Amino acid sequence: MSLAVFPDLTGVTTTYKRTPTFSTIVQQSESGHEVRVALRSSVLYRWDLTISVLPDGTDASLARFGDLYHEILNFIIARHGKWEAFTYNDPKDSTAYTCRFVNDEQEFDTSIYGMYTLAADISFQQVFE
Repeated sequence: MSLAVFPDLTGVTTTYKRTPTFSTIVQQSESGHEVRVALRSSVLYRWDLTISVLPDGTDASLARFGDLYHEILNFIIARHGKWEAFTYNDPKDSTAYTCRFVNDEQEFDTSIYGMYTLAADISFQQVFE
């Protein structure tokens, strides 16, 4: 099965944070002795992206703004939030990861106060498929 690919954000102002995640159970006895159990054998990553677009007022810039907004929004809707996995091509290491959104809700802000802006905070994490 081929997965949809997260939209390309080349040329868009994006704050990018990739965090390695692990899953460990820690059990502590009354004496203070601890037992730690790793629930998976390898790292999984989580990405937090903050996308910010401020068009320069040209027709091409405004068209790109609208296209990007609809592309990202439609991508999230088509995945039904965190239900369906997708492929994310990480620009930092040129690796394709299978991911799901962390939450069913993703925050978008579009404002028109004499100008257009788009701000989106999007979080997703790697999954084993």
